[in-house]
Amino acid sequence: MRPKEAHTLMGRSGLVMTIPNYATLTGALERRYGDAHLQHVYQAQLRSWRQRFEETLQQYEADISRMVNLAYPKAPAKIIEQLAVSNFVEGLRDPEIGQLVGLARHKTMSEALTHALEIEDVKEASRDATNPYQDQYKKTKKTGGNLIDSLLEHLQQLKNR
Repeated sequence: MRPKEAHTLMGRSGLVMTIPNYATLTGALERRYGDAHLQHVYQAQLRSWRQRFEETLQQYEADISRMVNLAYPKAPAKIIEQLAVSNFVEGLRDPEIGQLVGLARHKTMSEALTHALEIEDVKEASRDATNPYQDQYKKTKKTGGNLIDSLLEHLQQLKNR
């Protein structure tokens, strides 16, 4: 573009602005339509991101990875990975899993996720072993039956033995 030529750009208020060169034009377009300012929004969301109650560890890991990449698009891969692991651990719903995974100081998200899944499986297995009525409860929950009716039926079966 030649300095003598002036290009115009319609501003938000409807005023016509004079654009003297290409750099100014692209800067104005980037400010108006770009998403560079969204990095701060993504960083704030990442800091407050927590695993939701119904969210699996795999879904949560995918959300954290996506948010870190949006919040820090120009960061090196190693830094992205460290930020992802750190935010993953901090936002875990179960504080015990968060402590154990955090103490392991994993370098990658896949390591942290695998460790968290292993801990979750062990906790689930030990919970099932200590609660003999867990299977009955799960069966009732799946069929949509009433838990009290199911327990009364179970007590009746025990009484008849």
